[in-house]
This record gives sequence, structure tokens and C-alpha cells, in this order.
Amino acid sequence: MSNWLSRVVVAAILVPIVLGVVYLGGWYLFAFVAVACAIALHEYWLLGRRCRHLRRRATSEQRSGWSGRNSTASVGCSAAC
Repeated sequence: MSNWLSRVVVAAILVPIVLGVVYLGGWYLFAFVAVACAIALHEYWLLGRRCRHLRRRATSEQRSGWSGRNSTASVGCSAAC
């Protein structure tokens, strides 16, 4: 399945669910937002885990006193790590 088609299928499934939860409001909305935040936090944690090698390099550079504009610590990490 292509990336575009996958996004369309997920949107077609989630849009009615989100609209229904927003319509119901209250605890249903709170629970939905809490689950969405937990999923987003998990994805963020996985991104950081994939880029662990950059964190080690940045830490060793900081210990050695090297710093500069092109320092790994200031560049950050992209999803292509």
C-alpha cells in the first residue's frame, strides 16, 4: 500500500471517530485525547531511541569541550536517523 493510500485509509477511519468523540465530549473526549497523547509520546520516544548514537556523540563532544555551530548537539535528529 502506498504512503498516500495508507494516509487516506487512516483518515477515512479516524475522522468519523474523532467527530463522534468531539460531539459526545466530556470523559469520552478526555479519554480519546489521553490515548492520542500516549501514542504520540510513544512515537516521540521511538524517534529518540533511533537517534541514540547522536546523543552519545554530542555527550562526548561536550565532555571534550568542543562546541561550535555545527555541533551534533545543536543539529538535532531527523526521522532519517
